[in-house]
Amino acid sequence: IPPELFTAFPTFEEFTVAELQTLLAATQRWELKAGTLLFPEGSPGGTCFIIVSGAVDVSIEVNDQHQLLARLPVGSMFGQVSLVTGEPRSATCTAAADSVLVELERADCARLLASGSPLALKLLGVVNEGLISALRGADRRLLKLEQAENGYLNGGAVL
Repeated sequence: IPPELFTAFPTFEEFTVAELQTLLAATQRWELKAGTLLFPEGSPGGTCFIIVSGAVDVSIEVNDQHQLLARLPVGSMFGQVSLVTGEPRSATCTAAADSVLVELERADCARLLASGSPLALKLLGVVNEGLISALRGADRRLLKLEQAENGYLNGGAVL
């Protein structure tokens, strides 16, 4: 994957081509057909992914049904919680379209971060930015659910 491709992604626009080459050298490339299950909720983690092309659906199981949380576009990084904590995956991820992803393993991420280089600081920022974005999205979804629940409790009208 040419590193110049990543400079077009807002998440990586502050990275130099050399930094992106170093980052990409530490990743594994995945080509997925639409509908391919990347990983199910509750499965072992320890890696994160970046969408190079295509899109990925993120869902959770609620009352034995999959609830779509988000459709992630090109340039998105996901799986950071599992990368950072090593805990099982908190959601199911499926290719929403034919997609190309790169996967960063925890050990490779730790090695890059331990270097103390400008790349390390930028990578740490990207990982943190993704975690913050995911938390904000979860907060918005919870607020909508709460509003809908309160609306139904107040005479059936959604407030």
